[in-house]
Amino acid sequence: MGGEVNAMLMDWEDLTRKECALSGISAIYQTPAYRKLRNDSRKINGFLLIEKGECHYLWQDGSAWLFPGSVIYLPKGSRHTMTVTTPEIAFTRVDFTVTVGGQEAFFSRGPMVLTPHASPACAEAFHRLTDEYFGMASPIREKKLLCDIMLAILDGESRDSRHRIAPALDYIRAHYREKIDIPALSALCFLSPAQMYRLFEKETGLAPLAYREQLRVRHACLLLREPECSVTEIASQLGYESLYYFSRVFRRKTGLSPSEYRKLESAHQTAQES
Repeated sequence: MGGEVNAMLMDWEDLTRKECALSGISAIYQTPAYRKLRNDSRKINGFLLIEKGECHYLWQDGSAWLFPGSVIYLPKGSRHTMTVTTPEIAFTRVDFTVTVGGQEAFFSRGPMVLTPHASPACAEAFHRLTDEYFGMASPIREKKLLCDIMLAILDGESRDSRHRIAPALDYIRAHYREKIDIPALSALCFLSPAQMYRLFEKETGLAPLAYREQLRVRHACLLLREPECSVTEIASQLGYESLYYFSRVFRRKTGLSPSEYRKLESAHQTAQES
């Protein structure tokens, strides 16, 4: 937790168990032009729903990739960096204050991904709150819509079968530079290979090996912003034995070669600095 915040830490699930007061609610849809944003001490609690594009969040104790449908919680006082890894990014941001017994509360010390796939009900509540906020909605209406967002996220968590493949997801995230053995992943989840494969595709939209390639390409996008790393070195760092194969995979996922992506990012950076 960065900065000095006089507040209490509460479990996310406590929203349904404790008397909570909501205030300071605002909502906005944004399509920022920046490629990187550093926040040294966030001023207020907030949710971010990614609408378009992808980005990478980095903070002291962790990191997360966000893509369309992801919802992340950003606590007051937190320090984090957001890096956009696609040509465009769009998100809906909802800010708010929660108090319990007259004391300000937050749900985690650093950013926390609440769901990788927001339900239609959750996304609709985000959009309605944004529309009504700019339409001068009443405070009661704003609180009701914010509660809808929170309950939709909690409801989605309670039904989510993602925990069944969590060991496989964790393993791939930690070992994406290495070869992945499907039977070994299945054993980690106590599932048959066919069951694990089916649930993995259902929850992520990708097969396990395709998910690993997605992680590799996303990390490549970050590394290509560092001029001191050559494309060959990046390919090697990410576990590719062939530069040609790395370039082919990267182009298939992004539409650009690694060198073209690096030039595009350099041009974006120059334009922002000028």
